[in-house]
Amino acid sequence: MRFHEIKESYEDNHNDGKVNVDMIKSKYGAEIASKVEHFIKPENRIYRGMKATSNIIMFDGTKLNRKSANTENFYTLLLDILPEWKHWPSRSKSLVCATSEEISSDFGDIYYVIPLENQMVGICPDDDIWTSFGTLNDYLFKYGGLNDFNYLLKDMNEYLHDNYDGFSYAEIPQSTPTEMAEYVKYLETFMNENVDVARLHGNPDRHIENILEMFNKNGVLTTFNIVLDPDTNGFEVEPANSLKMSSIPEREVWMSGKVMLINAKQFDNKYN
Repeated sequence: MRFHEIKESYEDNHNDGKVNVDMIKSKYGAEIASKVEHFIKPENRIYRGMKATSNIIMFDGTKLNRKSANTENFYTLLLDILPEWKHWPSRSKSLVCATSEEISSDFGDIYYVIPLENQMVGICPDDDIWTSFGTLNDYLFKYGGLNDFNYLLKDMNEYLHDNYDGFSYAEIPQSTPTEMAEYVKYLETFMNENVDVARLHGNPDRHIENILEMFNKNGVLTTFNIVLDPDTNGFEVEPANSLKMSSIPEREVWMSGKVMLINAKQFDNKYN
């Protein structure tokens, strides 16, 4: 996610001198100052590494249409529409963070992340969502992650478009969850009416054969639920205020809703 994608049009102008709780209380009120005091304690910290501009940035995930960085956007949209993920915050509307300062520092200057609405926080079982789906190796790959899954879907769609008359999607949609839901529904119908996995057209590779066989056996939507199941893969979701980040070290986490980001270098922090 690029900086311009998460930044609200409003930015605080506190670029000179330190930020502290008293200043936040004066400008934003006692309730937000109390949240800051809670989440800057070492055991409660959530971090994000990014380009430093303002010392304070206000973020609202409901205004975001986030796309996956450095890969196709397929899995992000699938997680937004799959029934098993209904209790997790939308990846397309979320700020992606970490419970590790060291990991976050690889992406830029450190910001403390302050959830302002006690919103639900999604918690990966690993330090990156790309390596958090062991089920992909159980069903589709010998060794693979979400990036491989994205490319498999892209290759599968290209195979169907090139080898089956009437398959209308030259590319998988990547813009909105609604478009992805329409694509999955279309693919379900097309598989049922046109694809016999015992007599596949052309010469698909074994990974394409594997996923088409799963579609035939389970249905398209159910297959995606199986290979991306959050419970099987060890994902968690909890309200922000109830989490102790120190108990889940080195995890990727994400949240939507309203968030304050504070430049850690510019914060007058008594807990350092």
